[in-house]
Amino acid sequence: MKKLSEIEAWNETEALVDDPGMDDCIAALVYQENVLITMHFQEVRIWSIEDLPQVKLISVLKLPTSSSNIKLQHNSLYVYASPLLVIDLSEITQPVISFEQKIENLGTGYRDDDLFYFAIENDLVSLDANGKFETLASVESYDQFFKSYPKDVSKVDQTLVVVGRHLGVHIYTQTDSLTWKLQSTHKVGYPPTTIHWEKPGERMLLIGNSEVIRYDITNRKKPKRHKACKLNKTELCGHYTQKDNEILVAGNKGAKDKFAAGVIELTQNEIRLVQQPKLTYKVKTNRDTIKTLCVKDDFLLIVGRESGCFLFKAGE
Repeated sequence: MKKLSEIEAWNETEALVDDPGMDDCIAALVYQENVLITMHFQEVRIWSIEDLPQVKLISVLKLPTSSSNIKLQHNSLYVYASPLLVIDLSEITQPVISFEQKIENLGTGYRDDDLFYFAIENDLVSLDANGKFETLASVESYDQFFKSYPKDVSKVDQTLVVVGRHLGVHIYTQTDSLTWKLQSTHKVGYPPTTIHWEKPGERMLLIGNSEVIRYDITNRKKPKRHKACKLNKTELCGHYTQKDNEILVAGNKGAKDKFAAGVIELTQNEIRLVQQPKLTYKVKTNRDTIKTLCVKDDFLLIVGRESGCFLFKAGE
């Protein structure tokens, strides 16, 4: 397959999707390259995308709740809702709920060993398997109003990173006395609120709004923000697909929610927008907010909120 930046157009083609399809999709993620997970009202559907254009249903799991806040970690799907759910994906033909905890006011969090880490309102907290909360630190913000905005948390070794829409980026490290100390903050206004590690503990990508932001946090006290890549007037989905040192991002543009995409090159010292391929299709995409995307072989798969699966093939 060509480099992502060498593909100037993606053309609509038919996807052969098993019933019941992916309509009314609340959230979606790609798992281990060949598996797609979609969240619907009180159920999760797991699909094989190994042999595109065929999209085969593998299994369905009924849930007591549903949420757009989902995350993959350690062969498990985390559903940040009330109740908080952990779904074991070790056997994708028979997924099971392995943990359930009633909880309110969640953004997304991170699980490390037996502890969950969250930023709830203005506090950084942990939650153990017995449902016990512990406050680790207070999260600074502009004022009390902003505590209602969603935040994402990620942990690498003894470092916790918190990102929020008005909060910016906060970096904490664990001290020898096992307390958590704020090392630095970077308030950037309206950053995307989903953390992706390009290199765990060193470089992270924030994707959303109309931009991709990269931070180098190797120096916890002085994180470096690289110049952002912007796709003007495009509301990017928080996910991306990667091939070598290039990533493809996609989002919706304009009143009719048209699909738009961009290819970003990742180098040591910068990120650069190197291609904006044309997506050609005839279907209407009104209200089809993009939930996730992936590139496999010569296909680009996009999952939209209303209609579900959209499939494109790389142009010649």
